[in-house]
Amino acid sequence: MQERDSNPRLQDFFIKIVRQSFWQLGIYDATVAGYVADLLADFARTDNLYKLRGRAGRKIDSVAEMLMRQPLARSDETDVLRERSLRKYVGDYALFMSGMFRKHVEGSGSLDYYIQEGSRSYWTVSELDLSLYRTGYFLYQELSKNLSTIPAHSTIRAKRTLQRLPERIRLPGLCVKSKAG
Repeated sequence: MQERDSNPRLQDFFIKIVRQSFWQLGIYDATVAGYVADLLADFARTDNLYKLRGRAGRKIDSVAEMLMRQPLARSDETDVLRERSLRKYVGDYALFMSGMFRKHVEGSGSLDYYIQEGSRSYWTVSELDLSLYRTGYFLYQELSKNLSTIPAHSTIRAKRTLQRLPERIRLPGLCVKSKAG
């Protein structure tokens, strides 16, 4: 995963929880655990969670709407990189939302769609990375194959732990609200 501007304490918090959760599930892949922890820390800030904007700056919070921004044809390397960036974001968004806001996604009837498109997006990233001779394609293959398992455990556990934190130690800009709020 790329370098993040998140709080290192928050990243340490998430890596501990995600690794513990993964180990309990029998998933011993430290790379995937690190990726998920970094994603949680990154998306804990709403400005990172809602990177895509529509007309008049409206946040795009639908996977279907995100995918409509995909170029129809790849004409050069810039288009390939643009598609990779979009697909990575869709995979990350689907992973995050299907874990941290699972009830919301289920309530809208979109959980299966999020998992399907998130998995497809991560697989596309792995294929694009292979075509660009980039290392790390295997990580996205693993995320694609395990997207239905990962959010159901690690992100839900992280959310529950965050909700139990006293308000005074939460960081400004985090998108997780307390049970009282």
